[in-house]
Amino acid sequence: FQAGHKQQAFSRSPQASPKRKFRMLVWLPWAITAGVFLGLFVVIAAIMFFLSHKEERSPIAIVAATAVIFLIMACIAIVPADIYNTSHSDLSVVDERAYVVEIIYYILYSLVIVTTFIVVPFCFFYSESFLDDDTSVKKRLWNGFKFTIFFCVVLVVLLVIGLFLRSDSFPSGTDKEQWQQYIHNLYEDSSMIESSIAFTVFCLSILGYAIWLTYTSYGMTVWALNLIKGRKRVDSEIRDTEAELAKIKQMQTHFDKNTKRGKKQYEDYKQKEIYLEEKLKALGKLTGGCRFFAQLFVPFKILIGFGVLGFSAFILVSIVITQVNRLIDSDCTFKCGFIMTEDPTIPNPIDMLLTILSKYYPLDYIAFSVIVLFLVAVTAFALMSLGVRLVWVKLYNVGFKRTTAQALVSASLMLVLSILVLNTQLLNIAPQYVTYGSRTYVNQNNETVSCGMNATIRGMSPAAEADGASASFDTPCPMSTLATIFNQLYSGMGFFGIVFYIATWAWVIAVGIFFALGIFWCRKSNVMTEEEMIEDEFL
Repeated sequence: FQAGHKQQAFSRSPQASPKRKFRMLVWLPWAITAGVFLGLFVVIAAIMFFLSHKEERSPIAIVAATAVIFLIMACIAIVPADIYNTSHSDLSVVDERAYVVEIIYYILYSLVIVTTFIVVPFCFFYSESFLDDDTSVKKRLWNGFKFTIFFCVVLVVLLVIGLFLRSDSFPSGTDKEQWQQYIHNLYEDSSMIESSIAFTVFCLSILGYAIWLTYTSYGMTVWALNLIKGRKRVDSEIRDTEAELAKIKQMQTHFDKNTKRGKKQYEDYKQKEIYLEEKLKALGKLTGGCRFFAQLFVPFKILIGFGVLGFSAFILVSIVITQVNRLIDSDCTFKCGFIMTEDPTIPNPIDMLLTILSKYYPLDYIAFSVIVLFLVAVTAFALMSLGVRLVWVKLYNVGFKRTTAQALVSASLMLVLSILVLNTQLLNIAPQYVTYGSRTYVNQNNETVSCGMNATIRGMSPAAEADGASASFDTPCPMSTLATIFNQLYSGMGFFGIVFYIATWAWVIAVGIFFALGIFWCRKSNVMTEEEMIEDEFL
């Protein structure tokens, strides 16, 4: 390129916008992010308060749940500000500002690790004896500390492994494989402490895929299907309940209460009769004017259900497209965890939308927030529907004003693990947007195209710019800080990228399974079932 063309290439890229204008706007993403932080904290604290059991409210459980969810949501909330810096900063200052963003990321990740491994376990075991009035505060504290020691040991082991587990098995760089040297440089630039923190976060993310595969996939499909199908008709359910009650009463006359077996059967049927009578009373309250107004909202529920289902499909299709692109467009495949080293073959709709909107900040922040909050909401719905479970065994119920302290802490931890997975899935949902934002460059054909792994931008060095000189330099397209953190670890420890890649395909299959099952599941009752009443009483 000639010197004049170099300057033209530089001026046509987004970073060439007037500095004075940018300096006026540099505070905007951080001001918005600070407002989002405040809003998140207030909303999360309010939700945790209303979820907690009205008669067994534990302040320490509410504080712990609020803190750990807020911290992980803060990690997601700064992503658009990170991308704003990548898209709109001058090349001479983008690295300096990215360094500040990187510090914020690692501080938040460190706090997430501390709360996950220390604060949450302590609060869980402290709350175990919270309802026992005979247990002193000193004994509760000791009960929390002694069981937290195990999690502290696990944390130390993970941090130590992360300090020293650094791979040097990189492919040798050639002129045809510029990406290899670039990825290698990314990894070499990461410090041991950063690698340790990232390694621990990624280990937690692997655990989070268990939540992502079950609760998130369940919520993305079943929530929408429940809204579309609605609940059973009240009059039909009343008739069915009356018929079942008459049958139960008739059956009771055939039992011999003088025998042990007959007496047991009679008591079981008597308990069933009591439940059915209570159910009829509850259903009878739904036949008045309130039911009439509820019926008016049925069409809107159906529309919302189709909207939720369509949005779920939109996200699912985007992730599948990126998964296919990672397989096709990754030259290093298993060696670097399927990092895309070439431009994507198949366009990703969400990625295209967010990339375009990132030119008009904060429109991209709004769209990004809708996607994130939707995925968090479907996971929360699944937690409230299924409760806290260990495999198929239900341990705790989760619901407004009926969530015990241990259930609240456990549910918050599960939600945090799922959001950690969401953090890794951002590069699948919108890879170009999350990596480069709207940053472009001028290629050899004098075309302005989106940045990629093999792209280089021509810019002015700070020293030359200050002197008014025409000296310039070539530099790879700057990545967002989040993408840099992920690529550093993927390039050094491709194991994580492989696990996440396979787990994402498993999640896609799980969504399809839950959708197929949800179609054939019966519509829900208008009142709590007998099993739900028993669980609500004991869990």
